[in-house]
Amino acid sequence: MILLIFTLFLFLSFLALFEIKDKNTEILLLMFCSLLLILFAGFRGGGVDRDYANYKEIFLNLTENSTYYIEPGFIIITKVVNFFSGTHLFLFFLFALLGVTIKSYAICKLSDYVFISLLIYFSNIYILNELTQIRAGVASGLLLLSLIPLQVKKNYQFFFIAFIAVLFHLTALVLFFVWFFDTDKINKKVWFVIIPLSYIVLFIGLSPVDIYKVIPIESIQAKVSTYIQLQESGDEKVNVISTLVLLRLIVIFYLLKCIDKIQLENKYAIILTKIYIISLVALIVMSRTAAVALRFNEFFVVVEMFTLPLIIYTFPPKLRLIPRIIIVVFAAVLLFFHFRSKTLLIFE
Repeated sequence: MILLIFTLFLFLSFLALFEIKDKNTEILLLMFCSLLLILFAGFRGGGVDRDYANYKEIFLNLTENSTYYIEPGFIIITKVVNFFSGTHLFLFFLFALLGVTIKSYAICKLSDYVFISLLIYFSNIYILNELTQIRAGVASGLLLLSLIPLQVKKNYQFFFIAFIAVLFHLTALVLFFVWFFDTDKINKKVWFVIIPLSYIVLFIGLSPVDIYKVIPIESIQAKVSTYIQLQESGDEKVNVISTLVLLRLIVIFYLLKCIDKIQLENKYAIILTKIYIISLVALIVMSRTAAVALRFNEFFVVVEMFTLPLIIYTFPPKLRLIPRIIIVVFAAVLLFFHFRSKTLLIFE
């Protein structure tokens, strides 16, 4: 399994370093890679990730499960799978199909650098979502999909996609706040200051997580309460000055500095950059409750597969191999952190 992951990483790195000028060839290669990712995630079996056994148990005992809130999307798909096949294997395949297909489609729509985006996706989000948190995988894919109608102000389409995302994971409720973001303009001074302010909020001890106590929705209170109990019973911590956080800060400040030029090349650049910043802000200000901080960070950081390629626009065409190499190294760092943190059981 580990050998397969590193082989796929090398293959995608090779594709990311070179421009494929023929669009049909590019699409065929993307479809081939997506199929590999679907098959690997869908038929991985037990012993690969930490959530597989839990999802299998929920699938087999869904009607008896009353101690943990399960989103309606998962329940509906589980009942459909039970009706047609009765095996949990098809459940995992269906979620892999949804998660990978939605994100691959988003890559086609949001990125001019298909295989660079696919490499970043594989090195981080694929491991977090399609190989672990399968419900969040569908929800984060729908976040990406919602940016397409949001950019052209098709509000009904945006809210419909956001609603479907919530059916798969409650974290997607924050997607409704994204609607308030201006997709065409960005106040660089304000967004430069947001992250330092986040560290100040953390330093003085404020915690936005406490807001859940006044939200009159039982399912949300139950979900956050579960995360807090996990925090108190475990040793999961968030390092807000880790190497990865610092690298992302560098990327963010560089994007903000060059955003005027980047926006001319990619119309989604502003909304993608804003969400990328929010992913880091969420990690910082909620870090005292690690489980909550990580859930929100992982939900928003899915846009990283699109924000990193934006750097390429800031280089002259003849020098664009340089940022490609930098991004491949960044992807290797992401994969290394998953390996070091033992995100998957096979990394132990």
